[in-house]
Amino acid sequence: MAALAILRKVVQLDPDSKRCKELLKVISKKAKASNLYQRKQFESAEAMYSEAIALSPSHLLFLLPPILCGRAEARLSLLKYIDAAEDCSKALAQDDGIVNAYKIRGKCLHHLQLYEDSLRDLKRVIELSPKDRDAKTLLKTVEKCLSTCESENYYTTLGIERTASVEEVKTAYKKAARQWHPGRLM
Repeated sequence: MAALAILRKVVQLDPDSKRCKELLKVISKKAKASNLYQRKQFESAEAMYSEAIALSPSHLLFLLPPILCGRAEARLSLLKYIDAAEDCSKALAQDDGIVNAYKIRGKCLHHLQLYEDSLRDLKRVIELSPKDRDAKTLLKTVEKCLSTCESENYYTTLGIERTASVEEVKTAYKKAARQWHPGRLM
């Protein structure tokens, strides 16, 4: 909030400073979004973060990763795992040292049952922040899911990708059912 107060003071002293006004708008939106998130108003927070992203001019790219991470947290709370993971990936493309982005993306990938990718992100969190207990706990959970799911990977059994459409799953299932039907084996 100190940055917000300083920017307001700068805009008061130099009302013609277009860049300071732009920066003030973006930081104000981010602060409002953060406040909404803390009050558990996740949909409003997501919308406010989106507005802040839309207002971010190209010369203020350093502001984008924290805003993307904020929106990713809101989207994670709204169970929008794919969108949240995409926001984290965008943030990490600009700065690959953002621990929170790896952590949020790891959680999203866990919920999407992409355990190998989740494991990679969570190991990166622990590498960057060795004392992060939440990440260590989630890492153990993901490792357990990975070990139990390796034996029950239905996508591999059907010979399709995890990202397969519903139609592809149905087609692969019907093909496997015809191939392994007991009446056909006699």
